[in-house]
Order: sequence, then C-alpha cells, then structure tokens
Amino acid sequence: MITKPLIFLGLTLALFLLVPTGNRVSSYEQSSNTTINLTNNPQDISSDSPSVATSSLYVYVVRTDYNSSANPSPQGEIYFARSTNDGATFGRSINLSNNSGQSQSPSVAAVGNNVYVAWSDNGIGSYQLMFTRSNDSGITFSNPIKLSSGTSNFNGFPLSVTASSNNVYIVWQDINPIHRQPEALFVKSADGGKTFGNPINLSNSPMWSGSPDITSLSNTGDVYVTWNEGVCVVTHCSHEILFVRSNDTGNTFSSPIQLSNHVAAGSSVYSSVSASVSASGIKRIFAIWQESTAPPQNGGILFRSSNDGGVSFGNVLTLDGNWNQAGSPVVASTTNTPKVYTAWNDGASGNNEIVFATSINNGASFRSTINLSDDPGDSVHPSITTSKNYVYVAWTDDRTGTGDIFLYRENM
Repeated sequence: MITKPLIFLGLTLALFLLVPTGNRVSSYEQSSNTTINLTNNPQDISSDSPSVATSSLYVYVVRTDYNSSANPSPQGEIYFARSTNDGATFGRSINLSNNSGQSQSPSVAAVGNNVYVAWSDNGIGSYQLMFTRSNDSGITFSNPIKLSSGTSNFNGFPLSVTASSNNVYIVWQDINPIHRQPEALFVKSADGGKTFGNPINLSNSPMWSGSPDITSLSNTGDVYVTWNEGVCVVTHCSHEILFVRSNDTGNTFSSPIQLSNHVAAGSSVYSSVSASVSASGIKRIFAIWQESTAPPQNGGILFRSSNDGGVSFGNVLTLDGNWNQAGSPVVASTTNTPKVYTAWNDGASGNNEIVFATSINNGASFRSTINLSDDPGDSVHPSITTSKNYVYVAWTDDRTGTGDIFLYRENM
C-alpha cells in the first residue's frame, strides 16, 4: 500500500538469510485503536527514525538502533521487524545493515511478497545510499548494494522509497559536485530491485534542494515527488515546496509546480520544508509540509490536494496553525475510500507529541486532531501508512527513558 550517483546497472543480487540478533522479541496482542511499544529497549539501546509499510496482512517496520555502549561513539544499525497478521503480533527484529559504520534514515516499501528497504550508511567511508530487497515477505534479504557514488557526508539522506507492480522508485538528497549544494535525485528499477537505471536530477538547481518524498500508483504507472528548494525573486529568498509528476513509470517528469509561495509575496520570513506526499488510485494527490519562521524555527502544518493527478492543486489548508514547533508531517491515503490520514509532532504542550488528523472527504476538511502519544516525554519522527483495514502510525518516543518505537493502529 501507499505508506536518496553512479548506479550499478545490471547488478543481480543473491539472497541470503539474515540472522536474528539478540533476543529482543516484540510479540504482543493488539486490538483496534491501540498504541504499543515495538522495541522495549534496554537503557543502552535507543531507536529512531521509523518507517512503516504494508502489503496484504503484512506490516513492516524499519528503524535505526543506536548502542550507547559502543566505542568510540554510538553506532547506528538498521533493524527490520514484521507482522504477518495486520500488526496483531510482531516477530524478532533482524539487522539489515550489520556493519561497523553509521547507518541511519531507513525507508521501507512493499508490494505483494516483495519488501524494499533503503538507508544511508557510511560503513565504507562517506555516507552512501544503500538498498536491499526481499522476495519472501521479509523472511530473507539480499546483500545490501550501494546506489550512490559521491563522497559528501550528505549523500543518501533524507531518502524515500516506494514501489508499484515490479517498479521500485527511490529519491534521496545528494551533493552536486559542481556547486556543492544538495540536489533531489531519483532512480528506478523496473525488475523488482535486481538492477537500477541511471539517476535523474529532479531539482537541477544551484540552490539548496533536499528532503524529497515519493509515492506511486500501480494502476496508472504514475509517480509523484515533492522536495523543498531555495527560491529567490529579486532580493527575497525562501525555501518552497516543489512537486513533479511522471505518467510513464518514472521515465520522464513534468516541470516542477510550486506548492508553497512565500517568495512571490516578497517575504523571506517563512520557509516551507519537510514535505510528504501520498496518492490514491483515482489520481488524487495529497501533499503536507511544515511552515517555519526564522529561528527558533517555530512553525505550522499546511496541506494541499489535487483532483487531476497533480496538474493543479487546490487551496492551502492549515492543519496546525499554533506555530509552536510543529514539524515532520506525513500523509497517507486509501484507494477505495475518501479518507486521508495525517500525523506530525507538535510542541504546543511543552514537549513534542504525535498528533493525528483524519479527513473523510478527500482532504477538503479535517477532523480535530488526536494526541496519539500523550505522555511527558518527547515523541517525534512519525511515519504513516494504510492497509485494507487499518491505518498505522509509527514514531520515536522517549517516555521510558530511552528511545523506543511506538506503533498506533486504527481500524478504518
């Protein structure tokens, strides 16, 4: 379901069985509309940056785990856990990265029995975009391969992966070697992740471009991407949200559409960042992003939708207008219903909480927000996806004194 430059063309991956690590087993019964701790970490382990995806009855969650007892500094590893029963129980976590470097910022996508995971990793020196795949619903995974070739510490993150039919699409942030600014790059596999083509520079701008997100539709071959980019008009500059679409499975892309528009009004006070995009099967597109002021970077959450496959977009809706450190918004939609789900972290109460808002009319309006975390700790970095029956939100939460991954499941 709909939930970062030299590429090794023609590389075929051999599958191998990953060995479960430790004895941390997340197995628990879960009823509808409940929140559970997926990790239950000991005090020397902290988890961050979850990503969640579904396929049929399977629910997949990837995350970064940091071991504070590691020397000389905590090292991040990418862990994977799966549920085979709509998230009622989860099995043992397995280590996908398993190296001595720093691994972080994972993203997961799934279609049928195939599971695809990408992350950023500096195990070979500089940070690079890494990728692995499973063809048996997450039982075994291929050896990770490197999809980027730059030498900057910005290569590979932030990133996002999506899949439809046999196509795998990845976007990531990479440093342009000429003007030394980040760009939003895209790469595609047409054979289920066995091989990848050449990357496409979607932003192609001398200005700072980053934090891309991507979604796709299997029934149409459409691919949709958002990112934030520096835009200047005369003496005014601002970060704006840009959007592109492809109607041929990512072979070509449209010219960018600017979803936010502060710079045209002559204002450099606001910046739009951290966009997320989702699409339904009838070519409805939903985009959400964070609106930030000058330091200390307070902000709000804005939303726009398209009813024509991203050719045009409607008016901007303000989902969170208290400008109190609201950020990291995510959005998910459903194929056969008019429901749209959003989540973000909000600091209005003094600590960060994960808030959740639902639309039942294709994003024309939203119900009142619900506090999903509702605890005295900090809750950040939500990820969201839908299945046939449920919507899932995962996030990082330190209510137990260390970073854990919590998962909310709501019956649709």
